[in-house]
Amino acid sequence: MVQQILKNHYEPERQDRNKLWVYRHILQHQYPMSQRTFFRYLSLSEQPQQTNINYPTLF
Repeated sequence: MVQQILKNHYEPERQDRNKLWVYRHILQHQYPMSQRTFFRYLSLSEQPQQTNINYPTLF
């Protein structure tokens, strides 16, 4: 949800619509969370998800 809101309102070319602006004016009113939590959610979405886990096999 946080990533979707950021995607809808964040404009990389505009300096007045940065990620902090989105947090302060849009997201903080909808979902009460700290600024640190907001940026943690963003960092989680940027990391590639590991889908193939190599478990040891018996045979």
